[in-house]
Amino acid sequence: MTERFHTPHTVARLVLDTSDVIQWRKSPSEYQELETLYEQFRVFLAKTDVVDTELDPEKNVMVGDHFLVSIKFLELHGSVVLDHSRLDHTVLACEEDVQRLDRVKEIVGIRYKSERNAKHDLRDAMHIATSIRYGYDGFITREKRLVKRNDQFLPEFGFRVMNVEGAVAHVKGLIDHQAYRDELNR
Repeated sequence: MTERFHTPHTVARLVLDTSDVIQWRKSPSEYQELETLYEQFRVFLAKTDVVDTELDPEKNVMVGDHFLVSIKFLELHGSVVLDHSRLDHTVLACEEDVQRLDRVKEIVGIRYKSERNAKHDLRDAMHIATSIRYGYDGFITREKRLVKRNDQFLPEFGFRVMNVEGAVAHVKGLIDHQAYRDELNR
């Protein structure tokens, strides 16, 4: 476990999915509130090593300006998964990492209809397992099928899976709660 990155004003630590890094560049207005909260240090945003793996030009994936968004976030190094990880951006897995990834894969539900689906689902599980490994509060994704599984992640890991609108609402709710608590303590 690493030291938590935060300020006295930070209320949440969230991790971005690759799709959100891509969309952040394409449609910045959709992420304006989240970016404002990030710039105000109310939320700490990170990415996992999987993001730049999926943006890797050698893997035939979208690149270019997406890296300009990607580089502004701390990269969390996940456990190595052969044929899916950049070996110089990972850590060796301990038994707890293996068990966590296996459980997250169960919740995510690997779709074996095609190799592409299975690869994508495994990488989603890698994002989430890495986020949990480092004690982050949640994962922001555009994938509705993952957001629908939030009810499984929350009780087991104390971890949320949400879309950007849900993340903004969650952070604002935490800010309001913190303000209320501070007011009571005065």
